[in-house]
Amino acid sequence: MRILIALLLSLVCAVAGSAQELSGNTPSPLHELVTAGLSANRDSVEAQHAYNRALRDREGEAAYESSVLSGSVRATAAGSTEVSATASLSVPIVDQLILSSGITVDPEVSGTLGASLRPLATTATADLAAEEQYLRAVIALDAATLTIAGDLEEAILAYGASGAAAAYAEASVTLQEEIFQIVSQEYALGEATYLDVDDARDNLDQARNAWSQAQRSRLTLQQNLASLFALTDDFPELPVVPADQLITLTAAKTEVLEAARNAGSQPWSQTLESQRITVDILTERRSATMLLRPDLTVSASTDTAFRSPSVSLSVSFSPSQWARDDRSDLDEDIADARIRLAIEEQSLALEENLVRRLIEIADRDSVIARSDLDRAILDLSETQVLFSLGERTSVELRQGELTVESRTRALYQALLDLNGALNDALVLYGIDWYAASGRQ
Repeated sequence: MRILIALLLSLVCAVAGSAQELSGNTPSPLHELVTAGLSANRDSVEAQHAYNRALRDREGEAAYESSVLSGSVRATAAGSTEVSATASLSVPIVDQLILSSGITVDPEVSGTLGASLRPLATTATADLAAEEQYLRAVIALDAATLTIAGDLEEAILAYGASGAAAAYAEASVTLQEEIFQIVSQEYALGEATYLDVDDARDNLDQARNAWSQAQRSRLTLQQNLASLFALTDDFPELPVVPADQLITLTAAKTEVLEAARNAGSQPWSQTLESQRITVDILTERRSATMLLRPDLTVSASTDTAFRSPSVSLSVSFSPSQWARDDRSDLDEDIADARIRLAIEEQSLALEENLVRRLIEIADRDSVIARSDLDRAILDLSETQVLFSLGERTSVELRQGELTVESRTRALYQALLDLNGALNDALVLYGIDWYAASGRQ
């Protein structure tokens, strides 16, 4: 937890340099924060654990889970003490071969060794189940990494911006209180109307409401960020990431998205990959389902002294082993899965068009916000000149300064919206911006 808080505190206002290579597209402190968040986030950790379990099962680390070790001890007393003990061990070596052994103390020690071979047996269904679990864990981890990383980044940026927004709201309240006092004094002197006073009071009320909203918003963002980072200690303050850094970040993401589209990247989603896995697994299961598979077993056993070896052969067949209905059911399941896959592909195509449009709108809004800020800066410059000539009041000068601050906040929010739209596009194309999936 101390390391995570130290990383949070290490986010500084300015980060030198332009966009980094794809392995670290973002400014280093922000990249480290998101990576730390992925290591702490509960959903991300759960997805990582599910992946690790599925990987162990797939690689056969649980191959001996079907081993059986049993034993018994019996003691009787009938004039003398008699002790009897039996133990056995059964271990699957491969899919079709099982080795077994046993030892008995009654009261002498004796033992047996045996082997059973089932050449027609198969664990293909179990193997496919382990493979399916692994593949689904992979896409679940990828999806969690993509979405949580974007959520963490946006939460960090939004919370940092909320501090400046709260400060602006507080300054606006101070200004409106001063204006209200001036207008009230002018009204008392007959230089202002009651309507002027009422307008000033309304502006003050609006400024106070905006301040309250800014405080509530900051607390909500803080709670969201603490939840994403699984923080339990005191929450540290985060400085605002400068607008020029955000511009660099969004430009880099735009460049990566354009490169992905030019390379023919297709929309991606966990649902789409899950449907593809379903089709593949069902197809393999269909291929592994033989129309007829009788049960054939060859067994051999002997005692530990190899004095009484024995071999047995058994063949069994029942109508339940006739797999015609199972294969028909699998054919229907495969057809249904392919239909769902096609529907998801169409849905993603529509989502791709929507995401493109949202990026265009967000980009246009940022351009408009930049233009509004430029005009506000020009107006402030004019007001400063007129104030120096005595043609503008200090209140008007402060109003101009707050207007510039307001336009600055609007531009920053527009950049945040653009960054969020770009993050949605990165997720849609399956681009891991932070490259922190955690798989070895």
